[in-house]
Amino acid sequence: MTPKSCLRLLCDASFKVADVARNLSWVASAFVAVCVVSPANAQPCRGQDDNSAFMVAHLKNLVSSANPQDAYQRRDLKIPVVDTSTIVLVTQTQTCNKALTAFLTSLPAGYPTPLPTSVYVVKVGNVYVVMHPPPKGEKGSPYAVLDSKFTVLSKYSL
Repeated sequence: MTPKSCLRLLCDASFKVADVARNLSWVASAFVAVCVVSPANAQPCRGQDDNSAFMVAHLKNLVSSANPQDAYQRRDLKIPVVDTSTIVLVTQTQTCNKALTAFLTSLPAGYPTPLPTSVYVVKVGNVYVVMHPPPKGEKGSPYAVLDSKFTVLSKYSL
């Protein structure tokens, strides 16, 4: 249902209901639930912006670094060494939906709500690195490294 058709439904319903004052709050709640919060309208992939550019650059640096500490971090996080030109931001909805579902399971208990409905997904060889910016007032973005079956391999925060 598009926002325009939802608005039309809201307007039509408000004129057809005998007791507008009593039922308008129900109609407005339904409008919000169906049109605004609906998972059908949610876009699980976050697009290119400063956060995704930082994430891709960070992963390219980590993968290409000869520093022993970076090599240890790659092994610990299970991030493979690959040609940096193959590290890309993912924009396929199906992949992002699966990554989002796995990412949500990696968040610590008590993670601030509302939970993320979209994530950055970067493909690094045969793994995906998933990140969501922290909620306002929180520090550190949570990351999860997933295998090709979307199983959480590791998690960290930057």
